[in-house]
Amino acid sequence: MRAVSSPIPKHLLDVVTETIEPFDVLFPRDAARNGLCLQFYGAPAESCREQIEDSLRRFTRGGSAFVALEFWLPQHRRYRTPSEALALLATHDVGLVDRWALREVPSVEHVVGAHRVYSQRMVLSARAARALSSVITLGDFGSWERIGARVYVARPGEALLRYWDDRGADVLCRDGAVRAAMLRTLEPYVDLALTNAVWPRRT
Repeated sequence: MRAVSSPIPKHLLDVVTETIEPFDVLFPRDAARNGLCLQFYGAPAESCREQIEDSLRRFTRGGSAFVALEFWLPQHRRYRTPSEALALLATHDVGLVDRWALREVPSVEHVVGAHRVYSQRMVLSARAARALSSVITLGDFGSWERIGARVYVARPGEALLRYWDDRGADVLCRDGAVRAAMLRTLEPYVDLALTNAVWPRRT
């Protein structure tokens, strides 16, 4: 019997560049003209986590989306390795261990270290959304299950949601019509003052 190889899965970075706009992990705001800035507020951290989880649900609307996790190398020794982190996340319904597409982003001048971006298309269950919101809320410190990573979610042909950390996120939209739709969908978290400061010109 002839072996049939599995197709190479699409990577979020390629999908975003092809269907929304060119995107660079190291300089994510360089090309954006139809963006939104989200802000999350509250203490303790659980309040922010709940807002982030809600924003994930609003953005994906229960449909299929590309999810990516960006790891910085070298990592702090207290963090799980990317393979360990992805294996653990799989137990929380975040993807399948053997279906992640990998993209290596080498370091450049003024940016220390390489970046490893793992991507997979999936439908986010409530359990997966909770796990990802926990990673986002505590990712800077690796304080949730020792996972330190940045999270991206893309709706192909429409928008990319890029979480900075528990304070906020960028939404990069294909055009003004998508931006207007995202403004309605994510309205509780949109910071218009910051949006207009970051993207004063929109096409």
